[in-house]
Amino acid sequence: MIQLELRPHYFMDETGKVLSQIPVNLEEGLGSSYLAKGGFGSYAQIDLVEAQTILGNINATKIKIADRSATRILSSDENFDYLESELGMNVILPRGTIDKLRYKITLFSKESDDVWAQDGFPKNEIDEKYVIDGTIKIGVDVNFNLVPMFAQQVNPLLKIDLNPWNFQIGHLKRIKVVFDGGLSKEPEWLFSDCGLENGKNLRVTLIIKKAKIIKNVDAYVEAYWSYYDGWWNKIFNGVQLGTEKVKVRIM
Repeated sequence: MIQLELRPHYFMDETGKVLSQIPVNLEEGLGSSYLAKGGFGSYAQIDLVEAQTILGNINATKIKIADRSATRILSSDENFDYLESELGMNVILPRGTIDKLRYKITLFSKESDDVWAQDGFPKNEIDEKYVIDGTIKIGVDVNFNLVPMFAQQVNPLLKIDLNPWNFQIGHLKRIKVVFDGGLSKEPEWLFSDCGLENGKNLRVTLIIKKAKIIKNVDAYVEAYWSYYDGWWNKIFNGVQLGTEKVKVRIM
């Protein structure tokens, strides 16, 4: 299994619009149109040495992911297969923390367009009272939606063995999770107030519905995050960082 790397490549605004490429050094950055407009503050009057250090740390940050997800067939009917696919990531962060992380997956197959995410986990209803101990069991109901076992009053159709769920994101008591992507080819997660530190890792799981004729499913994976450091907001005005896409084999 090969380790792929998501590296910060763009400065972006809150909407995901690319502002400029991340420069290697300030001299290069000062030549870009966005920086020339003062988009990242007057760091020339503050501390160019510290600004260059932060820029170096940004360029050294990476999120490692495997080139293949852990995927298995949950069930099948006459026309479709239902898959459980788990993707993990490990953060390498020289300094500071990631305060907000968007993680986006785009599913596709060259054989057919009939593949999409039925559901994903973790999701909105997983909040602090459920993840404090880091252990979550989940199941799949009759509609192939992921359901936390503690929230399910009847036996689920299928049980997914994720015990313990590897929720190692900063301060578990205050993390907020939003999943947006059920019945979509582009599911994504937003982890906020997470204080994601160096060496921390997390996993996300998708329930994927695909036509039976499809034998191969791939995904493009990308990430956006807000970097927190003592000088980050002062010098770079808290702008977001975005990666290019990497291709991961689902099955």
